[in-house]
Amino acid sequence: MTRLLRRDQDSQADDTTPAWFEAAYQQFAAQILDDPTFPCYFVAAANARETLRYSYISSDELDTPVVFASALSQYLLEYRPWERVRH
Repeated sequence: MTRLLRRDQDSQADDTTPAWFEAAYQQFAAQILDDPTFPCYFVAAANARETLRYSYISSDELDTPVVFASALSQYLLEYRPWERVRH
């Protein structure tokens, strides 16, 4: 199970992704990422290149840091081969 999702992925393709995550992502995208007046250039640029990554922890996993650590490990594996882009 992957907990590291990209904007260009359909998070609903994975039946284990909770519906609340999809709803939260859609709200985030509508209010922040798709707003041309969003003030953070770096997030807007990463969003345009679809290099942002998202993860989640369910409320019943808050006392289980291994879930979050797994997502961070997966991120690091994906991050290393990315071409370095200067803004």
